[in-house]
Amino acid sequence: MNTSKQMWSTLPPIPLRGLGTAFVESLEHYLCRLASSTALSVKHICTIAGIHPAESGNAIQNTSMLSGTGALTQSRVLAIERLTGVDHLRHGSLWMLQHIVGRGAFGRHTKSRRWCPECYRDWNPDDSWEPLIWAITSLSRCPKHQCALETRCPNCGRGQPVQTPSSRRLFCISCKSLLGGQGERPPLPGFYSWVDKQICDMIELCATPGRQPLDKETFTTYLGLLMKSVGKEGSPMMLVSLRRLNDFRYQRVKPTIRTIINVCALQGVSVVEMLENPEVAASLPLFDLWRGFSSLPLLSGRLSSEYKILCWLLRSLISRCKEPYLPSMDVSLREMGLSRVALREFDIDLYESYEQRYRSQGSSSVRRRSADAFCTARALLQEGRSKVAPHSIFPWLTSKVSDQICLTIDEAAPACLSVITYERLLRMSKNRVGEATEEAMTDPRWLQSCSS
Repeated sequence: MNTSKQMWSTLPPIPLRGLGTAFVESLEHYLCRLASSTALSVKHICTIAGIHPAESGNAIQNTSMLSGTGALTQSRVLAIERLTGVDHLRHGSLWMLQHIVGRGAFGRHTKSRRWCPECYRDWNPDDSWEPLIWAITSLSRCPKHQCALETRCPNCGRGQPVQTPSSRRLFCISCKSLLGGQGERPPLPGFYSWVDKQICDMIELCATPGRQPLDKETFTTYLGLLMKSVGKEGSPMMLVSLRRLNDFRYQRVKPTIRTIINVCALQGVSVVEMLENPEVAASLPLFDLWRGFSSLPLLSGRLSSEYKILCWLLRSLISRCKEPYLPSMDVSLREMGLSRVALREFDIDLYESYEQRYRSQGSSSVRRRSADAFCTARALLQEGRSKVAPHSIFPWLTSKVSDQICLTIDEAAPACLSVITYERLLRMSKNRVGEATEEAMTDPRWLQSCSS
């Protein structure tokens, strides 16, 4: 062993700030602080620790490099601990939940950071730090100042990279404006206070020195007992979906923090109760509260408006395509450039309702033929829209599809009618992407357009 190299690689044992509290410092910020104190770059420290970008693309620029829950992430945390001689750095991550929550646990893109503008305004380099809790999308407000967290520069709208050096973190990387200032306090439903408390308690649990990772059976035990007590009849869509994911074919699928909070909200228990004693938490009476339960509409980051518009489109298709063919949601997801997994996380009730309605349209072979008719009709409609009078589009399209894929007129008609409806709704949706707000989605004119 090259001992001189080992001595050169040793870094000062700087302790993690906020240990044992819900405001524990994130390992990403710790790494930036360590880099600043040693006059090294974050990339250099990672290289010394044996963490190389080639392992997973631009991993060094990704929050999950240290705070996530994967096996590679955990090995990196241990490498930084060995390098500094500080054995509690793991408590600045979701290390304790590594067997419970899965990929995407934070519920957001983790290459950019969130921050409290008032924490930045009052920043003191000697005793200030960025907490791990800021990275969790479902947290609506800063626990300290109770103001909304920000993800973009208020001046130019630019997102801020997570590994920005300590000396530049208070300023926008693009326009150099201060990111600190007076925070906003928008009105939020009362349940957000409960959600924020659950997240604080969970992070405090993760930040407690000496705690070991929770058993991988913790959540599945709780979920299994809960499903047994609820039964199949009248189960909320959220449990229907989780029951499917808990099937033996999907044993490797782990929930996000958002999903765990929703399941605990269904039962009316705290997240820490569920994590520490799943059997007792699952045995508490439900008081029939699950009847009509909808998943909590928790905040979902910068793509929130796009997913709201996608949800509007899918609800419109369900209501308008009762007789015509209902296309797979993958068609809409491709058009919008959005993720099926993220949609399920955003609105699990709509996701399951749409999937049930789609699967009820017959066997897989029947659905495949209808999908072929739908795709053919879309291609023909885009080619011939300018050549056919509007009132003649439906009979012309039905005839063309019937000829091309050897269907009868009656068999082709549902998919063709669905295509015409879909194209109109899609055009309305795309016109709102980029400018949609929460208010726009609840505008009576916007809702009315669904049935007009």
